[in-house]
Amino acid sequence: MLNGFQTDLSSISSEIQTLQQQSVAMNQRLKNRQAVRGELSQFVDEMVIPDSMITSVSFSAIVDSLHKLSSLNNFEKHLKSGLFKLPLAQHDTLM
Repeated sequence: MLNGFQTDLSSISSEIQTLQQQSVAMNQRLKNRQAVRGELSQFVDEMVIPDSMITSVSFSAIVDSLHKLSSLNNFEKHLKSGLFKLPLAQHDTLM
């Protein structure tokens, strides 16, 4: 009976170790996902064109629209210059 109990304890111990290893791996994946989510959120926020600019360009006089489109063009240049700061491996995944 004691041998059976010792065998059961041994198998439970190995199961606990396996669960601990899985927990550590899952925790690392969670941290990685949270880090990526934070960076992607920031990237998306920087790429969003404000609704006010879209409405303004759409419903403004032609001269005002040209000025606003020029601002939008500067915004695009700013975004493109930011992409070149990323490591080369990330460029392929973003495009």
